[in-house]
Amino acid sequence: MLGVGIAFDAMLLDLSLPDSEGIESIRRVSDRADIPIIALTKESAGGGGVDALLAGAEDSFIKERINSHNMVRAVQYAIARHRRIGELHALSQTDELTGLYNRRAFMTLGDHQIKTARRQQDSVTLAFADLDGLKLINDQCGHMWGDYALKDISTILKNTFRESDVIARIGGDEFAILWISRTPLASEGLHSRLKAGLDAHAFAESRPNGLSLSIGFSHYPGGFEESLADMLFATDQRMYADKRTGPSRR
Repeated sequence: MLGVGIAFDAMLLDLSLPDSEGIESIRRVSDRADIPIIALTKESAGGGGVDALLAGAEDSFIKERINSHNMVRAVQYAIARHRRIGELHALSQTDELTGLYNRRAFMTLGDHQIKTARRQQDSVTLAFADLDGLKLINDQCGHMWGDYALKDISTILKNTFRESDVIARIGGDEFAILWISRTPLASEGLHSRLKAGLDAHAFAESRPNGLSLSIGFSHYPGGFEESLADMLFATDQRMYADKRTGPSRR
């Protein structure tokens, strides 16, 4: 078990130690920690180095041929390469304009949340939000202000929901939020918090346009069987019902 509260830059993993589980130990560490692994194998291991890389190691060395110079360089390169891969992975999951998760990341992380909830017999809640009048803002004020409006809504959503909730921009003016919730949804309270956030933002920021948000909620108690795609469709319909009754701010 890795030390709690201790940060490591890299791990040297000797696969030939008596208590080592060999290649399986690389998989176990990779599943539990985001850290570059450098595997040490024996010359007699044959293809052990390739197997180590396929299991998740950043690099591998034959113990009999190692020296301090190439080990230092290997550690430095492994750390730099691991960080770069992490940055590219984060970019592939992030909406460039708002900094929220994108649709692909939402579906991946949302499926993980749903599987966790099913396993623990928890319930989940899904919110589907739409920025009202984005086309009008773009037409009357310009696309720069439309981009500001999307970023403003993203900030309000992040301030309203928890850091552990999955918040994403899944379309041009559409946002989705998924969270595990052990109690029934109090949609009125969330509507009030969102309205307070919109009002506070309007007071704090000078914009040529107002902001309003239509939002729908769906709550699925423990034992639910719906897929995330089905949940999105149903909650999207509830959002349009909210839009027909009037935006959350005027």
